[in-house]
Amino acid sequence: MNQEKNPFSGRTRSLETRKKVFLADTLAGIVISGGGIGTILAVLGVCVFLVWVAYPLFESARVVPPKKAILPWQGASPLLAEVDEHLTMGWALLPGGILRAFDLATGAILSEQTLLPGKKMTCAALAPDHVLGAAGFRDGSVCLFRARFETSFPKESTLPDGIRRKLRSGKAGKKRPALPFRGGMLQLTPEDQFRLQTFRAEILKTDNVTGAPVSLLALAVRPEGPMLAAYSRGKKRRLLTTTVGEKEDFMTGETTLAFAEPVEFPLDGLPPGDPAFLAVSGQGRDVFLAWRDGYLARFRLEPGKAPFLAERGGLLPPGRELTALRFILGGATLAWGDSEGYLKAGFLVPLEKIWKGGLLRGRRDQRARFTLAAAKDLGRGEAAVTSLAPSPRSRLLAAGFGDGSFRVVNVTTEHTIAGAKIPSEGPVTLLSVAPKEDGLFLGSGDRSWLFAFDPKYPDADLGSLFLPVWYEGYPGPLHMWQTSSATDDSEPKYGLVPLIFGTLKATFYALLFGAPLALLAALYTSEFLGRRMRSLVKPVIELMASLPSVVLGFLAALVFAPFVERRVIGILALFFLLPFFLAGGARLWGLLSPVRARRLAPFRLLFIGLACLLAVWASFAAGPGLEKHLFAGSFTGWLSWTPGAAGKFQSPLGGGFLLALPLGILASFTGCGLFLVPRIRGFLGGKG
Repeated sequence: MNQEKNPFSGRTRSLETRKKVFLADTLAGIVISGGGIGTILAVLGVCVFLVWVAYPLFESARVVPPKKAILPWQGASPLLAEVDEHLTMGWALLPGGILRAFDLATGAILSEQTLLPGKKMTCAALAPDHVLGAAGFRDGSVCLFRARFETSFPKESTLPDGIRRKLRSGKAGKKRPALPFRGGMLQLTPEDQFRLQTFRAEILKTDNVTGAPVSLLALAVRPEGPMLAAYSRGKKRRLLTTTVGEKEDFMTGETTLAFAEPVEFPLDGLPPGDPAFLAVSGQGRDVFLAWRDGYLARFRLEPGKAPFLAERGGLLPPGRELTALRFILGGATLAWGDSEGYLKAGFLVPLEKIWKGGLLRGRRDQRARFTLAAAKDLGRGEAAVTSLAPSPRSRLLAAGFGDGSFRVVNVTTEHTIAGAKIPSEGPVTLLSVAPKEDGLFLGSGDRSWLFAFDPKYPDADLGSLFLPVWYEGYPGPLHMWQTSSATDDSEPKYGLVPLIFGTLKATFYALLFGAPLALLAALYTSEFLGRRMRSLVKPVIELMASLPSVVLGFLAALVFAPFVERRVIGILALFFLLPFFLAGGARLWGLLSPVRARRLAPFRLLFIGLACLLAVWASFAAGPGLEKHLFAGSFTGWLSWTPGAAGKFQSPLGGGFLLALPLGILASFTGCGLFLVPRIRGFLGGKG
């Protein structure tokens, strides 16, 4: 055994390494190597997981054609049609005023009812909620109805044995078939419940509104109640709107629905022929009347004021014919198609803010504060656009064409996400998007088809994530991130550029202030701070470094950000006044006699803290004055000012002050070093 020679303590020690030490060293090496390799694998696994999760965002939508056609009507193409959210049944409004519910699998008729027996229906319209509808008749009557699907879950004991056996005969894990039952469709859900889907149509109100044959109808569902627009042609043309509200009988106390007094619009100066399309915006403020040749008139209806013709002019280039016009979800974006297959969309933009000129090549009233801008080019089909159907839950728009083809486009991104063709040579005259966007119901003549549809994630593509997008109501394309809003029909904005730029900007400003402070604090701690104080500061800094940045960001967002927002000018002034007060305090300390300086040396840190408190007080005291004279009383308002906003924030004084501030500081230091400091030293007799 090896032993130490001539030990200092007189005791001999073995120089041979023990097996336990070798074992511990080997295990430590394995653990450390395994930890490093595991960390690398974990990071790679996170990267793979993120790619795996994000990859479906860029998958293409899919359309699966049906195996056979549905024949729920014979020789009469419906005016309106909708399907239920489970794709088991649908309803259609036929030209005779008949509401018919039918089986989507076989086309079998489940129920029928006539809106107004004995009256000839001339037109119909469906509200954006796909539930409220209206039908117009030759005698001027308008029937407001509600058509909806209702879901119930009957007990198994109440069902016939044959139906139970048929519904349970399907394989587990697959979609079970639906069977007609009690005027609806019965289906077994994956949760082993029997679900009965039925159709219910309810006539809400019928009244003679126009006094002449109703040619066009449009509906808007507002928070205060439905709004109806109607166009009729009798002895003279009439365009009027009316609202539907509750009316209480003062004698019986019974509450009923009633049409309000109609508001009639002036039609002077418009083309002599009858228009072909009528549309109402979601808020009911704007009514659009369009002719086949592309001439469009927009009427403005404001509360407490008489309606007026806001703007009018050509919607299409010469030689084209307008074939379809309809609002998409939200009632703010108007989509239209023409005889050459072009599909476009636009919305109202404030006149004083618009970047690209208004769309209508015609006249505009002086009272008009908005103009219709052609913001979206949705591509072109091979034939004329024959039908439009907006999705009830997103910004998707389905368009049918005269050659039997159809396309689904995302209006926000202007991209076509899917397309196919019906097994018919005729045009697509009927089109509807399923409530869950998992099906497309199309009709041509007396035949119809249900296409399976999976849109995937149409809002996410490289263009919408990284390029400017023209959103509803904005003056032009821009980068924006706003994924949620107070209403479900708001337009989501997924631009990542503001997030990336904001992150880089926050990092830059954090480094701008934090890096000099950190470096100077490190130099002071290592070179100038006393050993006793250094032994306390160093562990505290190491402990702070162990805090997760997420926790610090959480505290900054919830605690410090609201405080800084209310005192932003004072805090910005603090960055300039704090060095001034510290330097001034150091200069005053240098004026003390050596005896007093030595006596007060133990309290030097207290005087430094007093100088900092004075700097904070002076900064916050000067903040309101600086904000008032440099930034018109609101620094946040000055930062968010855009052309056309409040003029008081238009002054460039604050910006000029901020730009000139670094040069002013440099000039001050130079002037003090060359002129002021030598004179002070001469006045003090060479001290300091």
